[in-house]
Amino acid sequence: MSKIFSIQALRTIAAVLVCFSHVQFSVNEYALNFGLAEFTDFIPFGDFFRNGVDIFFIVSGFIIYYITHGKTINTDFCKRFISKRAIRIYSMYWVVLIAYLIYVILFSGGIPPEKANVAYVTANFFLIPGFRFIPICWTLAFEMFFYISFFISLIITMKMNTKLIPTLIALLTTFYVISSFVYTGHDNYTIYGSPLVYEFLIGVLIANLYFKKKFLSFKQAIITLGIYAAFAIFNILNPVEYGFTFNYLFRWGTPAAILVYSLLSIEASGINFNNFISKIGDTTYSLYLIHSIFMMFFIRLWIKLGLPDLFATEFLAYFLVLLTMCVGAIIHYSIEKQLLKLFYSRFVRDSKNRIDTQHPSETA
Repeated sequence: MSKIFSIQALRTIAAVLVCFSHVQFSVNEYALNFGLAEFTDFIPFGDFFRNGVDIFFIVSGFIIYYITHGKTINTDFCKRFISKRAIRIYSMYWVVLIAYLIYVILFSGGIPPEKANVAYVTANFFLIPGFRFIPICWTLAFEMFFYISFFISLIITMKMNTKLIPTLIALLTTFYVISSFVYTGHDNYTIYGSPLVYEFLIGVLIANLYFKKKFLSFKQAIITLGIYAAFAIFNILNPVEYGFTFNYLFRWGTPAAILVYSLLSIEASGINFNNFISKIGDTTYSLYLIHSIFMMFFIRLWIKLGLPDLFATEFLAYFLVLLTMCVGAIIHYSIEKQLLKLFYSRFVRDSKNRIDTQHPSETA
């Protein structure tokens, strides 16, 4: 299927927002450890940048429905679906995780004793919720939970001849209800029963509207972008605690959904998106995986080499985000794409043992 340039642009927007949301943490937490001044809120509207994760989740839900719509759901298709998702997420994640663990062992005092055991390390490699060395990878645990839920929904749809979207809604709601009864405070239940997973479902519903060609007019889309801006400003002025709650889902999931649907409608009206910006969308998974690690590493290396103190100005934030995006792009083209080609050609084939020609990198 051809790329939707507005979706690619949204992936770029989400990645930039996430980078800005973490650059301040990197400077304040790690630069401060080396005797530099702390710059509280030197990035204005800090809460707004967290919305990047919500956009990512909605875009992921959109893409998963987009690449399965109209396909014949059978055993072969279901196997290929989950194989592609596993390769897409795990191949590059394992590379980054191994590199991170080597760095921690060699240069950062080693793995903490409570985490230095086979069970914890194994759980990290398979993105089991509640076990993570790389903090931002909690979102990947959400991704895998949604992919598995979608896979189960495909199986149910195939076996029981049900509709896919109602089946998915029922399944996610069942997980939420069960988790609410057995909640113990552990991250596993936080994710499996989190309302935040409904952001993926919102993406699925938007994709369904896309295939039905139910778009806003250009004028309506511009107005809804204004509503998105008003929603964001209200949330910035009246911050909501970041967490896995229905309140957070409504406060930030709603404007993210408005943004996604508005940009899709603008593209459908005939407006073309900048091709360079949409191309950055291809690199966002590598960028997302490495951005916080690279920022921390860059600050440590800069200080270690005794280079001029750029940390005393806000210039660092903007420079570091741009540099991180360049590194993410290099890693995408030099490592991630090659890994996908390798694993895809080896492990994803159709019922006649032919390589599936659909590229596996469609997801956010």
